[in-house]
Amino acid sequence: MSFIFDWYLWYFGLLAIFGVVYSYQKTKYLETVNGIKENAEDDYRSSLAFSFLVFLPLILIVGNRNKWFADTGAYVSNYEALPNSLADFLSSVDWNSKDPGFYLFSTVVKMIFGNDFRPWLMTIAMISGICVAITYKRYSNNIVICAFLFFASTDYYGWMMNGMRQFLVAAVLFALFPLLQKRKYVVYILIVLALSTVHTSCLIVIPLFIAALGKPFNKKTLAFLVVCLFAVLFVGRFLNILDDSLQGTAYNNYVSQFEDDGTNPFRVLVYAVPSVIAFICRKQITDDTPEIINISINMSLIATGIYVISVFTSGVFIGRVPIYFSLFNYILLPWEIKHFFREEIRKIIWGLMIVFYFIYYCISMGWIR
Repeated sequence: MSFIFDWYLWYFGLLAIFGVVYSYQKTKYLETVNGIKENAEDDYRSSLAFSFLVFLPLILIVGNRNKWFADTGAYVSNYEALPNSLADFLSSVDWNSKDPGFYLFSTVVKMIFGNDFRPWLMTIAMISGICVAITYKRYSNNIVICAFLFFASTDYYGWMMNGMRQFLVAAVLFALFPLLQKRKYVVYILIVLALSTVHTSCLIVIPLFIAALGKPFNKKTLAFLVVCLFAVLFVGRFLNILDDSLQGTAYNNYVSQFEDDGTNPFRVLVYAVPSVIAFICRKQITDDTPEIINISINMSLIATGIYVISVFTSGVFIGRVPIYFSLFNYILLPWEIKHFFREEIRKIIWGLMIVFYFIYYCISMGWIR
């Protein structure tokens, strides 16, 4: 039993229950609009309360995790060393240091809750989880599948628990993506610049998010993929350029200090599936395809391109960047299955997706080697 609870396998069972409730709610919705509204099934969205309920177990898991889980221990140590007042923080902070905005935020939380790190972890988990939940509720008609993919891909484990500072930024930018859809570039860029004080890596989204707007496989996105190809071909020179560009910043020599084997190719293959399906079925993408799906295809392509680079360079550094883009995969993949495959084989595809993602979860957790 400890195997089930210690590794949160119970959430898969809970998702199955949520799936039954979701199907019932959708059926009732379709009965009320049947014959009145075309594409009613695509228009269906779960309620905000139900969407939050689906993601609440993940938020509680992450917010109550052990102090010494992965990088959490280092974060907690830094939190406990922070001053207890905003005045002390402002008098001692070095604004040229690495990501001072995160520690400003943490100091404010500490002023409210004191030295106990658990409310601080829960606050970050709630912000991240709610941002993800409301975005999937906004863009997907199946919040349960989105939660399943987010969980089974181990994003909750590797990001909300481990890379929580970067994921906090990624989740907020994900939730604010409608600003870009409305072409409010200046507002969005200002927000990115502010969030870069929490994690500098988010600056990369400014050109790449804008490049992803528009039709799938547009020239801007394809140009980026060509750059990725050359980066792989000339990986040594690419890393030197990247290191040189970070000189004089808080990330001075940040790239060269990492000597790892790169991102696991199997992980890259899993994350590349939505973009590969989109490419194979690109002729089925029409003018009626929702804008968010067009954008998600380009986001998936960008995530795949960066992941490919990270295989040959650094999984610790380059491999962390795709999270800004790969969150769109869980909007894209369910839509592809529903619209690219014939109805008679769709249930088989859904079943295979669930089985393969569960196997991937087990492999990522180290249970299958």
